Amino acid sequence: MWVITVYGSGVPLHPIQPLISGVSCVLGIMIVSKKLTLNFRADLKFILLGGICGSILNGLFNSLAINQSFFTLEALYFIFGDVFGQIVLMLLFSQTVKFVTSVR
Repeated sequence: MWVITVYGSGVPLHPIQPLISGVSCVLGIMIVSKKLTLNFRADLKFILLGGICGSILNGLFNSLAINQSFFTLEALYFIFGDVFGQIVLMLLFSQTVKFVTSVR
């Protein structure tokens, strides 16, 4: 379905984009890793901050791969989509952790 949506909408793709996304995620977490205490509740804000840093890097470098320019409208689309998806998934994950710990 994703392939149909992307190619059907004429969204340009670059073969190096999956590598850019993976490296951006790792770099985003590495930026905040010195502050992590391995306590989920205490580290939640640092995990979100690392995800936002990774999303910004992902958006900028994907925009560079597609348009040969860092600051484009597509970079903002990448960043907004990544941050929104991260917030939704973090809410789902935190509720799952809360449920699992309450069952024990």
